[in-house]
Amino acid sequence: MSSLRLDLTQRTFADLLDLGRALIPRYAPQWTDHNVHDPGITLLELLAWNTEAQIYSLGRMRRDERIAYAALMGVEPLGPAPARGIIWPNLPTPQHPVPSWGSGVIIEKGAEARTPTPDTPIFRTTQRILLAGAELTSIRTYLADGSVIDHTAANRRGGAAFLPFGPDASPKDRLILEFQLADSVPLVPPSIPTNDLNSTQKRELCLSLGIRAAAPAVAVPPAARAKLVAHLVVGQVRYPRTIVEDSSSAFAETGVLLVDIADLPVITGTFTIELAPMLGGIARAPRVLRIEPNVLPIIQNEDRTSEPHEVTGVVGQVITLDMPGLRYGAGAPPVEVLVLEAGDYRPWRLEKDLSMSGPEESVYVLDTDRAEIRFGNGVNGRLPPPGNVLVNYSVCDGAAGNLPRNQSWMCRGIADVFGKNLDATTGGADSMDLARMRHEARERLQREHALVTSDDLIAAALDLPLLDVVRAHVVEKDLNSPRMAALPGSRTLVLLRARTGTASEADEVHESPRWLAAARRSLSARLPLGERLRVIAPNYVRLRISARLRLERMASPTAVSAAARQELAKRLSLVPADDRTVWPFGREVTAVQVAAWLSKIDGVAKIEMCSLYREDDDKASDIIAITGNDLPSLDLERTNIEVLRAQRGT
Repeated sequence: MSSLRLDLTQRTFADLLDLGRALIPRYAPQWTDHNVHDPGITLLELLAWNTEAQIYSLGRMRRDERIAYAALMGVEPLGPAPARGIIWPNLPTPQHPVPSWGSGVIIEKGAEARTPTPDTPIFRTTQRILLAGAELTSIRTYLADGSVIDHTAANRRGGAAFLPFGPDASPKDRLILEFQLADSVPLVPPSIPTNDLNSTQKRELCLSLGIRAAAPAVAVPPAARAKLVAHLVVGQVRYPRTIVEDSSSAFAETGVLLVDIADLPVITGTFTIELAPMLGGIARAPRVLRIEPNVLPIIQNEDRTSEPHEVTGVVGQVITLDMPGLRYGAGAPPVEVLVLEAGDYRPWRLEKDLSMSGPEESVYVLDTDRAEIRFGNGVNGRLPPPGNVLVNYSVCDGAAGNLPRNQSWMCRGIADVFGKNLDATTGGADSMDLARMRHEARERLQREHALVTSDDLIAAALDLPLLDVVRAHVVEKDLNSPRMAALPGSRTLVLLRARTGTASEADEVHESPRWLAAARRSLSARLPLGERLRVIAPNYVRLRISARLRLERMASPTAVSAAARQELAKRLSLVPADDRTVWPFGREVTAVQVAAWLSKIDGVAKIEMCSLYREDDDKASDIIAITGNDLPSLDLERTNIEVLRAQRGT
């Protein structure tokens, strides 16, 4: 251990008290009485005593105590996590215009998928999927205002991103995907059953859509995930469809959308799939690079079903599972134990501890470290009768399942190579030991602490996933809502959303009420108890500039005019980009300032006139007042930069 590293285990009560007393002048300079009779010093002694006790106990914790402390931070022991990925089908070529699987091929749930590389883990499909012989011929967005945007060409190129639900992504915006089936080939061949034999239970049959999103992969919390509504349309008939799985979070991230197409009549020719946001819309309009049908979602997992074991009825009977890599914890399938009793296999109940169980209770405990199942002793839990026991559980290879992108994949049910994973398979992780639990608890403490100060609130807002927050500002005094500002325990947060597109589009208001509400929902859970939060958009003060510039000799009027506009856009920028400095909240804009900026441009000899105008006001002003949560928004299209050539003799 380095001698420079702070060793907390050597800190005593006196050390902690001296350290706390030494920090008083820095944090509370008005506190001048540091003697023992002062109540504040008494409180400091109490905190030092409590800290010393905690340091002492932390150095002597047992394993179960460490697990209990981690549980206070929401961290629980986890088994290995399986890697997941998407196999994208090989696109048709002039040499092979028809896919290798033909049309109407069903891939059962759990079908084996593997790469040609030896010693790589085996993956399995996550759902029962129909590889339909249908071509995606058209992708169009129907906006709420009646306008239509065609994305077909952009989707085929797969380069530039497009907005599948438009810039607003409201519940009235719809995405229409049109498919063309081969001649006389139905969507679901009659030979494919949708129900189990000798059973009335419906079997899901999914049409898969792969979505490649422009946004980078982020961990989207469940509360922030939007949902879609799906319909399959044939002619004038609309069939409501269930979305079995949406790992794309409503097209916000790269994933798979699985639409159930079971129990449909025979469909031939053309059909469409209509997708729309559910009530409430999508807070951040998704941006997509490509939509492709017939993808296969895969997971590196194996379900062990009815694994046989034999018990002899002895006290404390223990059986060991055959396969390594047992999955357990949150998100893992439960381990099921079926004991043969009176000629029938009956399920027994999992307990954390047998000490509180009675002699007639059919219970067992699971030792996840050793992958062992232990039964009772006849007093704490029943003795299993001698005979057979069946165990159902799931295993995976953990981090070994994280494979690089662009691997070729074979899938059971398809004779040839099906396609490639355009992205790496991710999510695989080994079991969480005590060291990882401690690391996760510390990171969660740093990441999810209460938002006490304004800096905490601003940092948390900038880290919100998928909302593209680029600026955040806490208003100390909200002039637009004095009643809200006067309430005790209330704060007002101003947020700016990222801009895209041209200069004129960049100044449009992007902070919709839906977007602001989503940000507030995400932040409110971390506020101190009883505190209120108001999330608002900036009050944009639109302004334009009129200036007359006299040039130096040999200066280019076109170049100077372009440089002047670029300088104004940079100085009055709303959001940070490259080396731009953003305009602060509440700072006024003056004509003197603007003239000083323009005078520094190469080729400008003199500023003959510089005036500022508010939007829809033809009266020139020397100062545009900006207060509170106001921000100036420059109207470049209406800004007039007049360039005069150099005067003779200069």
